[in-house]
Amino acid sequence: MTRDLRFTDAIGRRPDRDAVDDDALAWLAGQRAWVARGPATARADFAPLPEQVIHGDYQQTNLFFQGGWVSAIIDWDQTYVAPRAWEVVRALHLVFALAPDPCRRFVAAYRAVLPLPTPDLDRAAASYALKVAHDLWLFEALYLQGNDRVRPFIPRGGFVPLADRWAALRPALSG
Repeated sequence: MTRDLRFTDAIGRRPDRDAVDDDALAWLAGQRAWVARGPATARADFAPLPEQVIHGDYQQTNLFFQGGWVSAIIDWDQTYVAPRAWEVVRALHLVFALAPDPCRRFVAAYRAVLPLPTPDLDRAAASYALKVAHDLWLFEALYLQGNDRVRPFIPRGGFVPLADRWAALRPALSG
């Protein structure tokens, strides 16, 4: 994962380095160590899960509400075929930051309309966790492309594998 060294070098050269940059360095160091310890070829098997076209970026900025319900979904440019559970896990992460209470309510509301077995969520979460653990887009956007709009999304503190965060959340989602 020497790719991330480009980011640490770019951060080190910043004349106005601040706490966000220090958080980025801590995250990158933890991420690098975690990836180095993990199996190089690990991936989740989606074969048992039914797939369909999913939105690809289902989150609050792409939703319109009326009367307390989603009335429209916009920004369909990231659609792809995947299990529904993948989209749910991604939403739990990006919309609710894996906080137990809102995630529990979201999953319960989802299950009131469509079935969503916990093993499907676990399988999707395992795959999504691997993707997130190897993802560097945020650091590339900020430190190599100069996109300061993403600065607020730099994770605070050190790297915590999403798989560990999912394990902590999982009991709240059983059902």
